[in-house]
Amino acid sequence: MARTAAALHKGFFPLMLSHLVLFALGAVLSAAELAESHYTQGSSMPDLSLLSSVHLRSSSRVLHQDTSPEEMYRQQQQYILSRKLSNGMMWGHMADYVNRCSHIARLFSIGKSERGVDMLALSISSSGGGQEPSKPAFKYVANMHGDETSGRYLLLLLAEKLCYEYDTNASVKRLIDTMRLVLVPTMNPDGYALGPRRGNSNFVDLNRNFPDFFQSPAGTDLRLLQGREAAETLAIMDLSLSQRFVASANLHEGALVVSYPLDGNRDGSYTSGQSNSPDNKTFRRMALTYARLHKTMSKTQGSRLRPYARLHKTLSKTQGSRLRPYARLHKTLSKTQRFPRSRLNRKLMNILNLMTKGSHLRPYARLHKTMSKTQGESTFEEGTVNGAKWYVIYGGMQDWNYFAAECMEVTLELSDQKDPSMQEMAKLWGDNEVALLQYPIDSVFTGFRGQVTSTGGRKLAATVKVKKIEHNITTNEKGYYFRPLAPGKYKIRFSAPEYSSKTIMVKVPKNNLGTVVDSVEQGELVSFPSARREPPLSLASTVINFSGLVTF
Repeated sequence: MARTAAALHKGFFPLMLSHLVLFALGAVLSAAELAESHYTQGSSMPDLSLLSSVHLRSSSRVLHQDTSPEEMYRQQQQYILSRKLSNGMMWGHMADYVNRCSHIARLFSIGKSERGVDMLALSISSSGGGQEPSKPAFKYVANMHGDETSGRYLLLLLAEKLCYEYDTNASVKRLIDTMRLVLVPTMNPDGYALGPRRGNSNFVDLNRNFPDFFQSPAGTDLRLLQGREAAETLAIMDLSLSQRFVASANLHEGALVVSYPLDGNRDGSYTSGQSNSPDNKTFRRMALTYARLHKTMSKTQGSRLRPYARLHKTLSKTQGSRLRPYARLHKTLSKTQRFPRSRLNRKLMNILNLMTKGSHLRPYARLHKTMSKTQGESTFEEGTVNGAKWYVIYGGMQDWNYFAAECMEVTLELSDQKDPSMQEMAKLWGDNEVALLQYPIDSVFTGFRGQVTSTGGRKLAATVKVKKIEHNITTNEKGYYFRPLAPGKYKIRFSAPEYSSKTIMVKVPKNNLGTVVDSVEQGELVSFPSARREPPLSLASTVINFSGLVTF
C-alpha cells in the first residue's frame, strides 16, 4: 500500500507539470485567435499590438545590421516555409516586411471579411508602392478558397525576392521600376481560419459570387452591386475598380493548369465547351506564357480532374450527402444539361459546390471515360484550358474582371493537392518562382500603350477600340492606356467626347515587349485632324527598348 502511494506521489508532479504546459499552450493559442479577430475600431489596419509574440516576429530582433541581403533573404524564406502561418502570423510578417522594405512597399487594407477581419495587401513599386498613372498595375490574389493555401506562401516569397534582389536581378528591377504590383495573400481569411474550408464564414463560394455577365439582364452595369455579394467579393471589386489593373492572376489548387476566360456560356447552360471571349487569342497567349515559364505546367495535357484512386477512395467511403451516393449522381447528372436559375437553386448550387468541390458538375459518363483511359480528358493544351471547356461556372472572378474592370485575369491552378504540406511548398516555389516574377511584366507590356492628350496637352478620358475585337478599354485619369494584345496587326480607334476620333495601325511583335505607336517617335505629339472646332486628339507614344524598360 505504501509502495502504491509512493508511486502515485512520484507520478503526480510530472502529471501536474504536463497539465500546466498544456494550459499555458492553450492560453497562448487563445490569445492568438483573439488577436486575429479584434481590431482597432475605425482603423483600416489591424492593431498589431494585439498580436502575440507567436504571431508578430520582428526580423530586426533576429538579424544583425551587418547581415548581408542574401542571408536576410535566406532567413525570410526559411521562416515562411517552416510552418503553417495563421492569419495573425501572416499579418505580422507583412508588417515586418514593409518595415524592412519600405523603399519599395507599403501595406494597406482592401476591406474586411464577413467576420470583420482586415484583408491586407502589399503594393510594390519604385515609388514605395504608391499609385502612378504612367505605370501599369498588376495584381495577384491568393487563398480565394480557404482550403487552397499555397498562394499565401508563394506571394510572401515573391515579395521577399523583390525586396532582396532589386539591386542584383535585372527582371526584379524591371518589374519594380516600370510597373506596380499588388499582392493579396488571402482573399478569404475567414475560410482559412475556420478550417481551412472552401467557402467564407457564411459558406459562400467566393468564385461564384461576382456579378455575372451572362446571368444578368442585357445592359447591366457589372460594376454595380447586385445584392448578393459577400464582403470579401465587395473588397476585391472595389480594389479592382479603383486601381485600374491591366492584368491579374488568381492563385488556386486542384489541378496544374492556367484557366482563362470565359468561364460561362452565352446561353446560360452548364454544358462544358469552348466559350471564347472577344480577346480569346490574347488570353490563350497569356495563359501559355505562364505555363511555359512554369517548370512543368506546359507539359500537362490531360485534365487531371479527379484521379481515379482519389475518387474511388472518396466514393467507397461516402455514406451521406457530402458527395452523394453514385445512384443519385448518375440519375441527376447524366440527364442534366442546364441548371435552373431560380434564387433557391443558385443557393443550393452554391452549397453543393462547397460540399463536392465542383465534382457534381461533371457528368458520370465523362468521369467514367476519363477513368477508363487513366490519362484524363484531352482538355488541357500545354498546361492551359478555356474555363468553360474545363467546367462551367457563373459568378466567377476572372470573367467579372474582364467585363467590368477592363482587367485581363487568368486563374493559376498550381497543384493537384489542396492545402499542400510545408514539405511540398518549397518545390511549389521552385516550380513557380520564375513564372510569378516574369508573368506580370509579360502580361501588361505585351500589346500597345501610350497616352491620349489634346494638342494643347490636356489629358483626355478616351476610349480605345481595337477593330474586330468587341471589347473596349478606357484611358486612366492622366490619359494613359495599356492594351494587351496577341502579336499581329491591328486597326486602333481612339475617341473622346467633344473631340474628333483618330484611327491608326499598330503592329504588335512576338517578343512580349510591346510596340511603338506606328511611325510616332518617343514623346512626339501627333495632331488628329478635326472636322469640327473642338481641339483634336493627339497621341504621346510609349517606347519600349530592348531591355524591356518603359519610358514615356
